[in-house]
Amino acid sequence: MRLESKYKYKRAIKQAIRQDNMEFDDELSNLWLNKDMTKFWNKWNSRFSKRSTTPDHINDCYDDKNIADLFSSHFASAQYNSYADADITVNYLNSLHLALEGSRERLNDANLFDIADIESCLASLKNGKACGFDGLSKESVLYSHPAVIVHLKLLFNMICMHGFVPNNFGVGVITPIIKDKLGNICDVNNYRPITLSPVISKIFEKCILQKFSSYFESDPLQFGFKKGSSCSHVVFVLSQVVDYFTSHDSTVYVASLDASKAFDRVNHVKLFRKLLEKGIPVTIVKVLSDWYGKV
Repeated sequence: MRLESKYKYKRAIKQAIRQDNMEFDDELSNLWLNKDMTKFWNKWNSRFSKRSTTPDHINDCYDDKNIADLFSSHFASAQYNSYADADITVNYLNSLHLALEGSRERLNDANLFDIADIESCLASLKNGKACGFDGLSKESVLYSHPAVIVHLKLLFNMICMHGFVPNNFGVGVITPIIKDKLGNICDVNNYRPITLSPVISKIFEKCILQKFSSYFESDPLQFGFKKGSSCSHVVFVLSQVVDYFTSHDSTVYVASLDASKAFDRVNHVKLFRKLLEKGIPVTIVKVLSDWYGKV
């Protein structure tokens, strides 16, 4: 009986391992067929990558507080003061101020956003995301009383009418994320910051993007940071073009530009002027300028 029980135990372990491997292979295959390469490689690395991604120190800092202070100063150093730009003169600022404050254009429609807009934008947010500083997640709003949606509708419409956002919309929790897992994970330069914003501000942002999507269309030659498109598409086209010409004994010259911390160094004053030139309603630009000023 002892030997038989031991045999059954070992056989059950082997069957469990075999079943787990089969499920892992099936999930990998489905991700590959669906071209979801991000989840594919995350799943792959979770099984086969043996590299540790938990450093014991950052730039010779071992204490938690010192590491946090190091990240804080490092990320703050990337801040770009748009108003200190040499190209931004007093006249430029005054003209932008007049365009935002002196315009008679107002979105006086108190029903710019309706209940369906709020519910649609809430549903478009991903589940299981980390909470902001207020401890609220998408699920907190999704499973709350339906009256909360009504209050959000009233809040978002008032924001657009008056051009101001709550101060808490500009408060976020910054988390450092490793850029290159194969690089030096103890180097502060190998981390990029992501901000966990309040879920209410995320819903409002989705509402603006959905309602005014026609104004935010970008150049068709831009592939990154666009829905249904990625840099992998243009990299494939580039590689095909290079292969074609090299196979015909032709020389190919390529010039590339890597803009360091491009998003951190955008001139906000010029950005708002560009938005006005694209015809975006003045009140919405005023909302965005007030929002950026509180981040």
